[in-house]
Formats: sequence, structure tokens, C-alpha cells
Amino acid sequence: ELFSIDNFIIIIRLLWFERKILFIDDDYTRLSEVSDAFISLLYPFKWIHTYIPIMSDQMIKYLETFLPFVNGIHLSLMSLVNQVFNNGEIDDSEEVFLINIIEGKIDLSSSVKKKKKKLSKYIQTNVPALPASIEKQLRTKLTEIKGSFGHKTNEGKRLSIATRPVDPTKYDKKIRDACLEMFVEMFKDYPRFICIVDNDVIFNKNSFMNR
Repeated sequence: ELFSIDNFIIIIRLLWFERKILFIDDDYTRLSEVSDAFISLLYPFKWIHTYIPIMSDQMIKYLETFLPFVNGIHLSLMSLVNQVFNNGEIDDSEEVFLINIIEGKIDLSSSVKKKKKKLSKYIQTNVPALPASIEKQLRTKLTEIKGSFGHKTNEGKRLSIATRPVDPTKYDKKIRDACLEMFVEMFKDYPRFICIVDNDVIFNKNSFMNR
């Protein structure tokens, strides 16, 4: 409910390709729940980097790390975060992706410095895309899920109230299942892209991603 399908898929890509992510909200409970929910969607994989669902003001300096992270910050502390982006040594090539839960929007840390970068172009250039067939499958599943819960689909249609599931846990499970199916579909044939050259095992990443 909080994000469009496009932004949902972008966040999944950011997690999968281990980028720096900062969730922002004015509600501590939702802030923690949303970041937990997205990390859980990586199953059967795990997020092995820094994860701080709620940062204190003393922790904000750690946003300058060169390592990937998933952190959360209360909206009231964003002025301090902006100071770090303005005065710190964060390389613009290593953008922090700002996920505004309240508005369901994604922005770049360089925007604080008034450096205009188009998000879609930056992501297209710097964040690998999911294989086209895999993304199409995920997008279709998510559209169906949104439609079944009374949200507008891409065709602008809604299901009747009588056909909508009422248990929110079913909503969560459907989304988790859709992401799990994506991973299964993506990796089921990975042995085809492994070869041995001079006794070295090589994984053909480009062929795998472009299949």
C-alpha cells in the first residue's frame, strides 16, 4: 500500500545489489516494520551488511561509510542527515537512496546538494536490472495482488469488495511468495552459466543477467 509497483521493484533491486538505503518515516513503529519487511523479502538470501532500523542522532555519522547498509531514520532528524550529505565526504558516485515511506517516494542523497540527477536514469546506469522476463513476472504478480486487495491495477480496474481478502497476513504472504518465486525462477538454471577454464570455476554473469 505504501509504494507503487515501480518503486517496490526498485527497492528490491537496491537490496539485491547491495546499495546504501535509508528509510525515512515519522512513525517509529512503521519505520522498523517496513525495513524489516523488505529485508525479509530477500529470503532465502540474507542481508549481511549493516542494518540499523532506527538510527539515533549519534549514529548519523555512520551514513558516511563506504559499505552497503539498510538504515532507518525518523523524519525529525533529517536536518542532521542533510548536514552530513552537504558537509561530509560522501562520494556522489556512491549515492544513498532515500526511501520516504510517508510519500512512497525514492530520492538520491545528492539531491540535498541541489545536484539534479534523474532517479530513473541514475538507477538505469548504476543499478543492474532484473532479467526482463523475471521482472515482468514479478510485476504481473504484484499487480494481481494489488488488484485483489482493492487497489487500482494498471488498467484502472478494481475487484468488488466481496472478492477482496480481508486478512492482511495473506497480503504479506502473497508478496513474499511472489518474491520467492522470482528468486526460484531466476536461479533454477544457474548451472548452465558455470564453466571451468584452466581449473578455475567461472560464472558467466553477463549471460546470466541477459538471458
